[in-house]
Amino acid sequence: MKNLLKKYTAFLLKVLAPLGPWGAFGIAAVDSAALGLPMDLILATYIYAMLRWLQAGGVQPASLHWLVALYLLYPALAALGSAVGSLLIYIIGRKGGEVALRKRISQAKFDAISERFESREFLALMIPSMLPPPTPFKLFVFAAGALKMKVRDFLLAIFLGRLVRWIILAKLVVSFGPAIVERLPVLFHQHPQLKFVAIFVGIAVVAVIYFLIRRPVAELAHEAEK
Repeated sequence: MKNLLKKYTAFLLKVLAPLGPWGAFGIAAVDSAALGLPMDLILATYIYAMLRWLQAGGVQPASLHWLVALYLLYPALAALGSAVGSLLIYIIGRKGGEVALRKRISQAKFDAISERFESREFLALMIPSMLPPPTPFKLFVFAAGALKMKVRDFLLAIFLGRLVRWIILAKLVVSFGPAIVERLPVLFHQHPQLKFVAIFVGIAVVAVIYFLIRRPVAELAHEAEK
């Protein structure tokens, strides 16, 4: 199964390589909609390749092109692809409803997820989208559909959560190389407190971005209703 996944990943990389940054969008969409892929490793490979290309072209590390290409371009397109790809599972969950969700998980887990979505549905989806495997991300996506989360909030929660996660990944790849992806699980296992620090920082960043976006959107919607 592991070899099959590697071959499948290599095939996707080859097919989507001509698309450049949009290849990250395509792979992230496939990862979220269907078969799970080692997305962090794939994205790290893309970012590192861009890093080498910029270095070969003599682009200065402090330039705007450097910052946008490495810290925003690939993470943002991958985050967008992940949000769009997740719509497939969301729709399945929405059509299947709570009955299908109850069949997949225990009653205790269902009650816990339902309580999270009732109190803080945006954070209930955004936080899992920030976390690496083995977080059962698709389960939360399915639950968001089954519990009728608004599509707008659904897409925004996944996009912001993934964006923060992959911006952090981009910084780590630039600083330590793509091998950091394989070292992170060991590091988090040895120092569990780092995971909570990462979650706290991620939530703070996403909260700022969310409220900066939400107010203008709400104002536009209010104007449209007049």
